Amino acid sequence: VEDLVESYFEKQSAIIQGKLKRSLGLKDKVREIISPATFGEPIKKFFTVGDLSSTPAQTNPVEIANVWRKTTPMGSGGIKSHHAITMETRDVQPTHLGYLDPLNTPESGKVGVTVGLTSEVRKRGNDMVTPVVDKNNKMHWLDPIQFFNSKIGFPDQYDVVNGKAKGISNEIKSMYKSKNITLASKDVDYYLRSPRTMFSFPSNLVPFLQNTQANRAGTGARMIGQAMTLDAKEPPLVRTYRTSKSTYEDMLGGYLNPKLAIGETGTVQAIDDKYISVKLSSGKIKKLGLYNDFPLNQDGYLDSTVLVKPGDKVDSTTALTESNYSQGHTLAIGKNLTVAYMPYKGYNFEDGAVITDDAAKKLSHTMLHKANIFYNPKMAKFSKEKFAAWYPDILTPENNKKLDSRGIIKVGQTIDPGEVLAAFLVEKELDEQEMALKKLNKFIFNVYAKNVTIWDEEESGIVTDVSVTGRNIDIYIKATHPFKEGDKLSGRYGNKYIVTKIIPTSDAPHRLKGDPIDILLSPHSVPGRMNVGQLLETAAGKIAEKTGKPYIVNNFENPTQDMAAKIFAEMKKEGIEPNEILTDGKTGQKIKNPIFVGKQYIMKLRHIVNKKQGTHNYGVYDIDEQPAGKGAQKVGTMDTYAYLAHGAKHNLYEMTNIKGRKNEEYWRDLQFGLPPGKPARNFIFDKMTTYLKGSGINVSKKGNKLQILPLTDADVLDMSNGEIKDPGAMLVGKNLTSRKDGLFDPTVTGGVKGTQWGHIKLIDKIPNPMFEDAIIKALNLTENSYANILNGKLTLNGETGHKAIFKALKEIKVGSRIKTLKAELKIAPPTNVNKLNTKIRYMEALKDLKMDPIKAYTMGVVPVIPPVFRPTYPLPSGDLVVSDINKHYRDVGLVNKSLRDSFKDLPESMRLEGMNTLYTSIKAMQGFIDPITYSKEKYKGFVQELGKMKTGLIHGKAWAHRQDVSGRSTITVEPSLGLNEVGIPRDFAYTTYKPFILRSLKESGIKATRALKHYEEKTPTAQLALDNVMKERPVILNRAPSLHKHSVQAFRPVLTTGKSIRLNPLVVKGFNADFDGNSVNAYITISYDFKFLEKVLRKELNLDKDFSLDFDTYFNYIKGIHTNQESLNMLKEAITSYIDIKENKIFNIHIKDFPHTNKITKETNKIIESASQASSS
Repeated sequence: VEDLVESYFEKQSAIIQGKLKRSLGLKDKVREIISPATFGEPIKKFFTVGDLSSTPAQTNPVEIANVWRKTTPMGSGGIKSHHAITMETRDVQPTHLGYLDPLNTPESGKVGVTVGLTSEVRKRGNDMVTPVVDKNNKMHWLDPIQFFNSKIGFPDQYDVVNGKAKGISNEIKSMYKSKNITLASKDVDYYLRSPRTMFSFPSNLVPFLQNTQANRAGTGARMIGQAMTLDAKEPPLVRTYRTSKSTYEDMLGGYLNPKLAIGETGTVQAIDDKYISVKLSSGKIKKLGLYNDFPLNQDGYLDSTVLVKPGDKVDSTTALTESNYSQGHTLAIGKNLTVAYMPYKGYNFEDGAVITDDAAKKLSHTMLHKANIFYNPKMAKFSKEKFAAWYPDILTPENNKKLDSRGIIKVGQTIDPGEVLAAFLVEKELDEQEMALKKLNKFIFNVYAKNVTIWDEEESGIVTDVSVTGRNIDIYIKATHPFKEGDKLSGRYGNKYIVTKIIPTSDAPHRLKGDPIDILLSPHSVPGRMNVGQLLETAAGKIAEKTGKPYIVNNFENPTQDMAAKIFAEMKKEGIEPNEILTDGKTGQKIKNPIFVGKQYIMKLRHIVNKKQGTHNYGVYDIDEQPAGKGAQKVGTMDTYAYLAHGAKHNLYEMTNIKGRKNEEYWRDLQFGLPPGKPARNFIFDKMTTYLKGSGINVSKKGNKLQILPLTDADVLDMSNGEIKDPGAMLVGKNLTSRKDGLFDPTVTGGVKGTQWGHIKLIDKIPNPMFEDAIIKALNLTENSYANILNGKLTLNGETGHKAIFKALKEIKVGSRIKTLKAELKIAPPTNVNKLNTKIRYMEALKDLKMDPIKAYTMGVVPVIPPVFRPTYPLPSGDLVVSDINKHYRDVGLVNKSLRDSFKDLPESMRLEGMNTLYTSIKAMQGFIDPITYSKEKYKGFVQELGKMKTGLIHGKAWAHRQDVSGRSTITVEPSLGLNEVGIPRDFAYTTYKPFILRSLKESGIKATRALKHYEEKTPTAQLALDNVMKERPVILNRAPSLHKHSVQAFRPVLTTGKSIRLNPLVVKGFNADFDGNSVNAYITISYDFKFLEKVLRKELNLDKDFSLDFDTYFNYIKGIHTNQESLNMLKEAITSYIDIKENKIFNIHIKDFPHTNKITKETNKIIESASQASSS
């Protein structure tokens, strides 16, 4: 960064000099001429706007060091777009050797592009250099050019004998000019100093790297960088060799801790909260700073624990402190847990893991959360007393005591979930209507809005600091979070897991001496991913546990060594068995087969379930009247195709017209037990058609069909409620009231939230930029000639400028032109056929619409869309957000007004220039070019707003809808569920089913106000209502991306505990889901589409045409029907329910009830017969 920021600042010097020169002529005081922003602003932009710097995650010291050493060809001065990156560029290149670590690259679109430097690379001047040794074992530092031109032997190809580097054989595997070759040992120039020279810091932290498949090693290195500090942290039992005196864990664990420089010695003189004072042997006092809840990004922090006391003798090797990421100087970001590789009742299916209560306690972590509040000093009123007067129900008496007089939490206070961190008043910006209400009764009308920040974590926290700087209030809260089901764990080999079950420690399998297993992992994950490194560590961990010493692994130490045999021999020497007979903690019975058990270093990753869960019912909407907030999930284009493949048109209607937009009256009626009325107009559809009209395209609806055609001046005047005479005027700054004749003229448009059209009358008619291509084709012009005619450089029929185009269009007779073009088409060469057909289509379209080119392709008025579709509103900071379209109207209006005021007095050349500027400003407004003024802002025009992929109005809003009553969470496995069931966390369901709970309470005879109170207090009555509504209302799950129709499936919800959504493992394969941290979206259905539900909810029968079972079982699940009675019983357990749609009801009928019911169909009987035959065969 230091090189880049210097270069960036040099490029800004010309701009700074220009500003200073202007200031010298206008100002007298030095402070006014050279303000802090003069030099501070370029530096700030480098870090906040430019792409040459980024904000690191800072999850732990390894990640901090890794991000510091990453490289990329992207950004300013490099490759601009990921689309320009070829596959060859992403490949591992021979020139990476010794400089870039191919394992250290992200899994995203940056794979192979963003790559980490190797651990021993240094910077020398502007070059990178890496260490090599010559035949005398003397170290040299080579830059990439020197390395390329030298014959370099690989580091495992030499030994040091009598102080000299000697090849292990006469033929040495080497690299020369980017080619792998074999050389005679005498021809080798240098050897790479060490295998560790080839890899980055994170990769070198992976033990048994040589025994780990490359993809797993790369993933493992990334997982180390994502590990959070644990409250019960400890260093790994198995570590990686760096030097004869240290490991990589020592290096990376201690580099952030304060220490003396190499060669310094001294005596600890004093210790306080901020410093350790050491009196050096030279007599000088050296102060070494301490971390005290020092905040990092992503809620991390650094905290120092002092390990020395006054009077201690210390040197550069003494561990003065340890941090919350280290034990002494050794990295400690995980826990050595007892691991057993065995299935456990289906819960550790695929990447699922089962842990014990005690293991969960060992994996709790503490975070330093930051609540940032932005406020406008001119509008914010900080007074707890005044706030309580206006909003008496917000603060409880206990919460009130924790806030200072300003309404901000005090340092040292314990904040409980749901309590207020900060509460203050914000003076409202009153419009004309609100001003009138205030005049009627100033005592009743509230002139203040509230700004309240809630502590929304599930655990209590302690406030460690409150900082008020400028417009920011930063509150830091330290909170400890227990491990929960759905949280993510990982080893150091890319073996990452979602914890699907936390079991009582007493129920876990126990070892011979009674020690419980901490974590149960599926053995299938090892061979399936060629991930044997974890087995070696687990075995080596047993050796370290027995000897009481860390097991140091020197990766790539001996290229011919069998590490498995080596470790097995060491275990045998220590009298350690790799496999053990375990005892089932629940039954007390010994497990028949020996299980591989050992110690493995397990880390808790930052992907905790709390961060992934989000729920939303209704009531919060964005400016486009679509559901907003973390929990509101989107139904996109691919999801829509999946619903269509199911034939679920009713569900799509519901998602588009009810749940996908603001429908407050609908939800009110539904909750009150009333028949919900028909939804109101679709705001986003109206906005889309309005934007099309604003761009110059008329939209005509005939039945279910939409026709687009040119928007004529007559159409504009017919829609318009009046002329906007001063488009440059928007709002009165003090209270954002509308200005007469401006863009929000209350008479013409209806004010800031108006729904009426207006128009801008142009100084003269001009060609409509929307139909530029049609005009060019109609007049047989090129783009260049057309542009030159408009700016006066070329003539057309003796005329120039817009009038020339106007005159030429007027001469076109549509009928005769069509005949002429068709005659030309008959004799045209193949190269002209497409051009002529295009021209014919344009003319035939005019003929069908009964329009001439002048009417269709020119414009004398600009339509001004209603303000409701181009809002302007203030942020909490006081800054004003102005829709881009308003800025374009301002540009058009200012150019047009300037021409109107002086058009008659201007010479012809300036008239042409002015009209051309007006044309380009309208073209920018329509969205075909960048704005003519304020180009650095690059505000978007209509077409750009409409058409941008994913985020544009069409793809991002009109074709994709965020949903009310929806949510998402991590998925975990639950074998006890039926194939058609999904486990929904109770809190998740309680939020998403809110309107149906209230309706159920109301229908039971409870008044609406009491029903709401029941819901808010979560009474047993409300919980019972939840149970009832869930029985009759299925859940639709979506696993994104929706690659096929089975990415969307319906399930019967079953209430569960925890935070994760639970699925039967047999449905995940077709669902494209797995249990390594994947999340699914859940949507609550309002009404039934029985055609869809019958299809997807019948999957518990899972039948082919011959009624044979067709679900696929794998991993821990047995495929096919077993030929014994026990398997038949298991099959009957799997067939859990039967659907009767005759009365539009869904019944649950269990196998045990079959003798007592007449609801059994031929299909069900055939399943049982098929199973019985298979059992007897």
